[in-house]
Amino acid sequence: MGKVDILLDNDGTLTRFHNGNFSNTIGRDLMTNISEYIQDLLKIDNNEFIAYKNKFKSQGIQYSEGFEQMGIDRNDYFNNTWGGLDPNNYLTPSNSYIYDIIKSKQFKINLITSAPRVWFNKTLSITGLEESDFNHITTGEEFYSKERFIYDKVLENIKEDRDCFALGDQVGDIKGTISNGKIGIISGISSENYLLEYILQYGLDNICMINKGHTGSLLYKLRKKREIVKSAGFSNESKQEIQGNIYGYSEIQKYGGDSVTPKKMQVGKEHIIMPDLGSDVTTEISELNITKEELGEHLSNIFDMLSKNINYTEKIDWYSQIINKVLDMQDVFISKGMISKHDLNELITILKSKLKEMIKYEYGYELMILDFTSDNLFITENGISFIDPWEQDSYLGSSLVSIGQLITNLWIYDFLSEEEYNNYIKEFSSKRVGINSKYSFQEKKKILSVGIILQCLLSSKYRYETKKEQSIQLFNKAFDLIKNL
Repeated sequence: MGKVDILLDNDGTLTRFHNGNFSNTIGRDLMTNISEYIQDLLKIDNNEFIAYKNKFKSQGIQYSEGFEQMGIDRNDYFNNTWGGLDPNNYLTPSNSYIYDIIKSKQFKINLITSAPRVWFNKTLSITGLEESDFNHITTGEEFYSKERFIYDKVLENIKEDRDCFALGDQVGDIKGTISNGKIGIISGISSENYLLEYILQYGLDNICMINKGHTGSLLYKLRKKREIVKSAGFSNESKQEIQGNIYGYSEIQKYGGDSVTPKKMQVGKEHIIMPDLGSDVTTEISELNITKEELGEHLSNIFDMLSKNINYTEKIDWYSQIINKVLDMQDVFISKGMISKHDLNELITILKSKLKEMIKYEYGYELMILDFTSDNLFITENGISFIDPWEQDSYLGSSLVSIGQLITNLWIYDFLSEEEYNNYIKEFSSKRVGINSKYSFQEKKKILSVGIILQCLLSSKYRYETKKEQSIQLFNKAFDLIKNL
């Protein structure tokens, strides 16, 4: 047994609420049960029941304690109120890493919940845990104030020279540890990285570290197995993204992009497992692990891979993908007042017209990957791996669209100066595009501009709240480029 105790909450921590929080889900229906039980038992009406509630609130005590003082058996109270609720109507499993921590047996797990035993026993079927997974279980029958109980528990640990921290979804779950100078962590997506960082201080190397999230799905890095796991979160959007990724990988490989997709992937219905790819390009540049010359070599290799001629004769209306991405941003731009609906529609009309002109030539299609940005690219020993493909109408179009996105992303993050950025545009405009030798420098530059426009629009959207001035500048750059295509 390790020298660390985890004081763990149940509802909202080991489980998650379907919708909302405790108050507007379980709490709402629990109050109905309490009202009916007390009114029937004491032969009182609703107004008298409300008077008792207000009295207990003014005294700062729980309803269970107040009614116990009136002679109502505490166990009977819990069985007749909590006992009538079904956890499956309110709760789903929490993230699996919490269960991994519990089952690792490297910590002393103290489950402390204000809910009674009759409720806790029912929730085990949701978490898949067993009573034997916990070192100690304390339920609501055993205390009146959870905050005070945890405070005293922490004092015991300090006297025994044992470290401890609390994990819960409410302040009351952790306040007792903070008051004693120990760590308290509010569970949730925003705190998981912090929690895992703290856990890993104790050498628990088989627990995954959250690296980042995409659209609600979660990207984990496993230290021991040296794998990356991308799994769906709890939203439908997250699950759709995972499905889009799975489709995207298969399409990219189908059209000759094997070298850019991670090797030895394992694909499930709601998760993707791949080897640990190391650091993404954004991190590598930020930490000065890669020079501008090395970056340029990687970019050239990516272009060579993407622009490999694909023997595919079906006519692909790839410009519609770009139009759809602009349309996706329409509500954001209009609601934020960055551009009027009339101007945005005009912009889309112009872009659609220009793109049709650009693809009037017959030429061999190349691999085109949207969202080809630096945080989605990992530098490995074997080159570049791309981790976040989404479902598209087609992965065929022009590789210069992808390159335009990537170099613009690097410029936006200040990884490329204005001069270096313009040099890259010039360099890639000079390279071969497809099999059509009639493409001029200016025509190549126009296609490259489509990727630049798309990245400026995407970056403008996601920076509006945090970097409003830069957001507007990027949008205006995209607007000007579209008119000058």
